[in-house]
Amino acid sequence: MNKYMVLTMMNKLSQIDKLIYESQSAICKLCKGIDTCKQDMVGMKPVIVNENGKYVVRSVECGKQYGHITGKLADLVLSAPELYQSKLNLYDRLIKKGNGFIRGQAGHGKTTLMLNIAKHFYKQRHTVLYDLAVNISNDLKDFNDKDENTSQKINKYQDVEYLFIDDLFREQITAYKIMEIFNPIIQHRIDNKLPTYINSNYNLDEIYNIVSKNVDTISADAFCDRIKYNLGLFKLEDKNWRK
Repeated sequence: MNKYMVLTMMNKLSQIDKLIYESQSAICKLCKGIDTCKQDMVGMKPVIVNENGKYVVRSVECGKQYGHITGKLADLVLSAPELYQSKLNLYDRLIKKGNGFIRGQAGHGKTTLMLNIAKHFYKQRHTVLYDLAVNISNDLKDFNDKDENTSQKINKYQDVEYLFIDDLFREQITAYKIMEIFNPIIQHRIDNKLPTYINSNYNLDEIYNIVSKNVDTISADAFCDRIKYNLGLFKLEDKNWRK
């Protein structure tokens, strides 16, 4: 809507609505982002609409809202520490890729990197689920994909827009966890082209050994191929920031 049309519609407002529109528009004009929104209704902007021949002021979303985030580590995403310069290139590559398996030693910043990636997509108004692998497997330890009452539990991990699995296979691993929890989650997301990020202390050879030991070599090949060819391998090499 051009400036002339706005002025024309403003002249048709009541004096009170005109003051409301001008004051709220002034706030929006100085906006530096949703985090510092000064409106009474955060994230809303004023618009002039014609309701049954009468021009009035209404509020609509300004378009700067964030998305939705769930998972037991959601609060960590919202307060993700700023990335060190050494990780910015990998951060950009992972966001552009839209998937990724991040491998690195303990303390090198895999979680910090993933938290920032998750925060990026959350701020882009996407729906994000971020959690530890152990929390996911604990949540699904009793689920039965043939029972409608429990099968829905795995759907939230399979169907969420962006899924982040932190610290894969650091827990006590069983064939059930591999074949009934993580494998169907990852496979479903790959089949439906849903962005998935995973980090782990283990490289792909070590994960192959874990799966083959608990299940068999054929399943290990398939599981690792999904990670390698569909998610993509990203090695984080850095110093141990915990020391």
